[in-house]
Amino acid sequence: MSEAKNVLFLASWYPNPNNPTLGNFIQKHAEAAAMVHDVVTLSVHGREGGEFVVEKSIRGKLTELRVFYPKATGLFKRIIQFTRFRKAVALGVSTYRKLVGEPDVLHLNVVFPLGLWVKRHFPNTPLVITEHASGLHEGPNAYPKWLLNRMIPVYQRATYILPVSANLGERIKTLAGTSYHVLPNVVNEELFALPKELSSKKLLVHISTLYEAAKNVHGMLRAVQRLSEKTQDF
Repeated sequence: MSEAKNVLFLASWYPNPNNPTLGNFIQKHAEAAAMVHDVVTLSVHGREGGEFVVEKSIRGKLTELRVFYPKATGLFKRIIQFTRFRKAVALGVSTYRKLVGEPDVLHLNVVFPLGLWVKRHFPNTPLVITEHASGLHEGPNAYPKWLLNRMIPVYQRATYILPVSANLGERIKTLAGTSYHVLPNVVNEELFALPKELSSKKLLVHISTLYEAAKNVHGMLRAVQRLSEKTQDF
């Protein structure tokens, strides 16, 4: 097996006290990668009040760095929020470098927003991107065009693009002209395993936040209703 590399998982979404399930699938990817490489996750989170602070935690073989910054309020909220977020990103990067040094590989998880800072902080580091965001697709949850235009160069710079579905990969290919390789979400095989004997009835399970704009739950229910008109084997 090749020598373990220092991999920085830069995560735009990641579990935190304000949102314990946000990006938990990214955390699972990081845990899997940490089985063979030296992986540190870095995420940035706003919260009410407080100061800029970096919290370090150990999760098995995985090291996690969470940077917290105070959310802005008032008339110039957006400008202040932007400057605080920028400061938090810089603080997280400097903390990582003090802890590890330079990463061998930067693994960016969800391009927006942290991917927009990759060129500034890691101009020469090999870049791998895993993408999850439904905002890349057209529809009610779509990212605005100006934002897509800023994201496209990030995809084009990556050595590998690893969307979690072929559908998402094709969308990135259309936008950025890049190739991709599908990397599905991680499954805990101790909890989810194929049964030795298949049931005569199929079991359909959907687990998500049920956010309609992104998940199209009503569309799935309509599809199941139409399917039930043709077969009852589920």
